Amino acid sequence: MTNLSSNPGYLDRFTILKVLTALLLIFLMPLVSFAQTIDSAMDTLDCSVPKNTQAIRPGPEGEKTKVDMGFFLIDIKEIDDVEQTFTADIVFNASWNDPRLSEESLGRSLERCIIKLGDIWHPPFVDVNRSKGEKLLPKIVRVDSSGNINYKQRYIGELSSDLDFTNFPFDNQVLHFILAAYGPDAEQMVFEQDEESSGSRDHFSIEGWEIGLLDAVTSSEVIKSQGTGEVRNFARIDFRLSAQRDKKYYLLNVLTPLCLIVLMAWAVFWIPPTAIGPQIGLSTATVFT
Repeated sequence: MTNLSSNPGYLDRFTILKVLTALLLIFLMPLVSFAQTIDSAMDTLDCSVPKNTQAIRPGPEGEKTKVDMGFFLIDIKEIDDVEQTFTADIVFNASWNDPRLSEESLGRSLERCIIKLGDIWHPPFVDVNRSKGEKLLPKIVRVDSSGNINYKQRYIGELSSDLDFTNFPFDNQVLHFILAAYGPDAEQMVFEQDEESSGSRDHFSIEGWEIGLLDAVTSSEVIKSQGTGEVRNFARIDFRLSAQRDKKYYLLNVLTPLCLIVLMAWAVFWIPPTAIGPQIGLSTATVFT
């Protein structure tokens, strides 16, 4: 059997391996301890909410719940004149207060908790003019110590909007993103624009249009029951965008060539009537142009 002491090279490698293992353990021990501390804190964190906060609207009966709505425009990708739709990338933000979820009411804070939207009462609203698209963010909310709730969602897709082409190609369109409440609490809600979380980027990927952000309009969505004829007024907020068509494109690429073609066609009347061949040739060239 080979004596390890007689092989100094092997002994050196064995010693280095033991030293590296010891150093690795020294560095890993604080990380393991930190992870255990985090797990222990998460185990003691109570994120449960009372069941009555799921279906019952906060606030006394007869007093409407105010919902602050923010709108941030990330991008406008396309405006389809034929289908009267536009493709947008939007982030909207909804905030409201539920005193039942405050630290004073619960005796504990929910600030570090991630709560599902369906576990608490939330303002039910629908995208009125959405054609198709998808929502990218998870349906979760954040609650601070005062019971202020914040829900954020990102939406990418097509939205329909009534376009007016009377002044085409010098038209200025107004694009809409409409949110309206629905359900049993729809008449007990009121929307207000949250200006702090509203805005837009400076540049968009769409070509041939200049996009701007207008002030939101809050109103009521009037719904009439077909059976009883009962009229209900649901809360509604209309986020608006101004879209001005780029005039230079149509002036240089459409109107100017058309004027040149018309002038070329008029040149037939300056050719002597006896020159039938040149007249026919010029007229044919105009038609093909």
